[in-house]
Amino acid sequence: REELVGRGALERRERALAEKSWADATTRNTIARVKSIIRHCAKKHADCSRVLRLLEVVEMPSMPAHDPKPIPVNDYRALLDAADDQWQTILLVALNCCYYAVDCWTLPASAVGDEEIVFRRGKTKVARAAWLWPRTRDALAALPKNDGDTVFVSAHKAPFRPGGFRAAFRRLRKKAGVQSTFDMIRDGAYTAAVRGAAI
Repeated sequence: REELVGRGALERRERALAEKSWADATTRNTIARVKSIIRHCAKKHADCSRVLRLLEVVEMPSMPAHDPKPIPVNDYRALLDAADDQWQTILLVALNCCYYAVDCWTLPASAVGDEEIVFRRGKTKVARAAWLWPRTRDALAALPKNDGDTVFVSAHKAPFRPGGFRAAFRRLRKKAGVQSTFDMIRDGAYTAAVRGAAI
């Protein structure tokens, strides 16, 4: 390992591992490095021992257990009360389907059926399916149709960009007078599902 990356790099990595926990982005980056090493070795027609030798440099993180922080009911209601029709629908879809913000702003119109949403996430290709509550179905049906590929659009009638979606949610949160994050909506759905209860 030392001949590949040098003692200094290994020491810095060990200190980093000791000082901080792994974040999701770090996990993804680590996996990307593993894939990059394997692809490099395949291009060079390296034998398995060379691949394994290079992979020793990359240490896969252990993922912490999920610690959900569900949104307080009063905060969620305040957001609904402060939201326009589209943002009410976004909030309902997020809670109904246990979605993160990225799932909402990338939600393809083709994924929405009469009573369900079924689509595959862009990067992971994991299928996500949810049966819609009557209130969510009604809210989706009442949205004006747009020419884009996504269900939800920005004020410019174009698909949301990540920064634009987050900024719009911050404005809504300020208007509602709450501090809850969008992830807490998803965690509220997750917690209710684990407990077998309805919110």
